[in-house]
Amino acid sequence: MNSKLLFYFSVLIIALLTISCFKKEEELEQVRIGSPRSLLTSLLWLAEEKGYFKAEGLKIHIQDYVSGKRALNAFLRHEVDLVITAEAPFVLASFKYPELRLFASIGSSDNEVRLVARRDSNITKPEDLKGKRIATQKGSAVHFFLDSFLLYHGIHHTEFEAFFYKGEMLPKALVEGEIDAFAMRDPYLQQAKDLLGEKIIEFSQPGLYTKSYNLVGDSIFAKKKSIYVHKILRALIKAQAFSQKNPREAINLIAQIQQIPITRVRKIWPEMILRVSMKQSLLLTLEEESQWAIQTKLVKGEKIHNILSFLDSAPLTTVNADAVGIFSTVH
Repeated sequence: MNSKLLFYFSVLIIALLTISCFKKEEELEQVRIGSPRSLLTSLLWLAEEKGYFKAEGLKIHIQDYVSGKRALNAFLRHEVDLVITAEAPFVLASFKYPELRLFASIGSSDNEVRLVARRDSNITKPEDLKGKRIATQKGSAVHFFLDSFLLYHGIHHTEFEAFFYKGEMLPKALVEGEIDAFAMRDPYLQQAKDLLGEKIIEFSQPGLYTKSYNLVGDSIFAKKKSIYVHKILRALIKAQAFSQKNPREAINLIAQIQQIPITRVRKIWPEMILRVSMKQSLLLTLEEESQWAIQTKLVKGEKIHNILSFLDSAPLTTVNADAVGIFSTVH
């Protein structure tokens, strides 16, 4: 074969391989997942970065949102097919949307949400929050933490002024003196600390409340496209194994993807549990939040709410039965 024929042959092979790649890409099943950029959602981003979704025959489109609450609202508007959200917004939405289903938790921490306050507002200990202006994001996991934190320290809801802001507005409100304190998570906690420096004090209460991020969809998707849920869960479990076997590489990847200083990720990483599961502890938290939603009048009525019926363990049981620890579920 002369050089000219060899050249044309090489071009033909490259063209065929390119067409084949495009075809394979087109053949992948498309699924849109809404998610906040939180370290607790790391398994989702790792599964995408490492190609685990693609290996399952899926092309996942991850849509960023500022919070899990807003991601869930986008799902309810049918902008995405599935969503990663914290359990508190899920509970609140379940009162209005009976078709909602939670398939698995993918990350949790009992110290992600904390409270920051201005020292010049005469706040040096939690009890000093009495009579102060305290803000958070309404109807969210941080709202539930704030109420739990204040109750733990003996502060009744009538003993402080409550304000509600979008998460990204909280640091500015604190800096400008509109509020004395706020409950939230990173990156907003860190933003406030960077802006106020030594003028700020931070309170945490490890073990008071375990926040989780969860894979959520609806009964229609679970019935018609259950195989997609199985594939997504398998990919997330692969990401879980990768993060456990290669923590240094996983930390580096997440720091790059989420644009968080690697020193910050290294500090927080040991506090998180990145695991695909559905455990009894989740159900207990959901039930507690259900009662909180009724008592604080975040939902209308005081009807008994069977949150258990919103948990669909069937997909995870099929993929990894050992990851399920709920006593009983309704499918």
